[in-house]
Amino acid sequence: MELAIRNERGTREGRRRDLVEAAIAIIARNGLAGTTLAKVAAGAGLTAGIVNHHFDTKEALLVETLRTLSEEFAQGLETALAEAGQDAEAALAGIIDHNFDPAISDAAHVAVWFAFQAEAPWRAAYTEICGDRDALYMDAIRGRFAQLGLGPADADVQARAFAGLLDRYWQDILFLDARFDRQAARDACRRFLGAVLPVKV
Repeated sequence: MELAIRNERGTREGRRRDLVEAAIAIIARNGLAGTTLAKVAAGAGLTAGIVNHHFDTKEALLVETLRTLSEEFAQGLETALAEAGQDAEAALAGIIDHNFDPAISDAAHVAVWFAFQAEAPWRAAYTEICGDRDALYMDAIRGRFAQLGLGPADADVQARAFAGLLDRYWQDILFLDARFDRQAARDACRRFLGAVLPVKV
């Protein structure tokens, strides 16, 4: 991915992508409040003028960064579900693998997600993007539990428990970083499914 992005440098979309990637790194280190257009420009190896050409304000860049993260998460989720087809258990297992894909959930990406979620109650754009991502995610999980024969109430409870478990491991990614054991986390989530589903995943 990095090579492809660098090969696109000089194009409008390539430079916007460079700026978003730089913003992710800066936000992960400094938080939203400590992120500036100047820091992002330096991180992307671009001039302040180029940054201002693409994003009039810091807020515009932040919204684009959050939207990009959300779209990448949604695309990965869609791929996992498509690969599983009508097999609900395989879909849930795919959701586990998607959550622990380092391209989606390295420590920097997780830190940025949590930064935006923490700020969302006071930012309508963040609320909308985070809310849409959460609705898509929960609908996918809830639907697979329902497909396995659970009624609406039970499917909702199990979906919330499953999503909560995954979210807890995302917190571990944030705090443990390189010490986080992704395979152990995958195995634990599969054991959870094995305990709540009629057939072991």
